[in-house]
Amino acid sequence: PVLTSNFDGCAPKLLVLTDQDQQYRYMAKEIKRLIASGVDIHKIAILGKTRKELSQTALALRARKIPITERYGLTNTRCSSF
Repeated sequence: PVLTSNFDGCAPKLLVLTDQDQQYRYMAKEIKRLIASGVDIHKIAILGKTRKELSQTALALRARKIPITERYGLTNTRCSSF
């Protein structure tokens, strides 16, 4: 499939990963790459469907020495609706 975006920046990627650990390894590698390229770690977000999924992701990233701040739910009430 072709992925497109109406926003400036990099095009979205579609990844086919075989298991959860491979997903965590990829995420950790990309986060470390972003930080090394100068991106502020506080500008990086990980979204998930459930709190359990995000908690498991946080544990996996912490195990890979990536500092995590967990925040659940919307905190910015100024978000525009679609």
